[in-house]
Amino acid sequence: MTNLSELLKQARVDRKLSMASLSENIESKYHVRLSTSMITRYEQGHNIPLKNLFVLANYLEIDLNQCEQDYIRRLKK
Repeated sequence: MTNLSELLKQARVDRKLSMASLSENIESKYHVRLSTSMITRYEQGHNIPLKNLFVLANYLEIDLNQCEQDYIRRLKK
């Protein structure tokens, strides 16, 4: 199963976005500043503040409900 950091990176790569373009697009659309170093840390598995998680998930079209369900399924094994 894939974890959230892997999902973030895969969604960004699938959309052919560099970290810089993702940062610029999010700032333009949501007025939230995410530096490329922050995105790097999130893709490496560091903690993501909820506001940033919601913005990234919305922009990259990641279903957080599905992530949660996958996580619970792994815990039950």
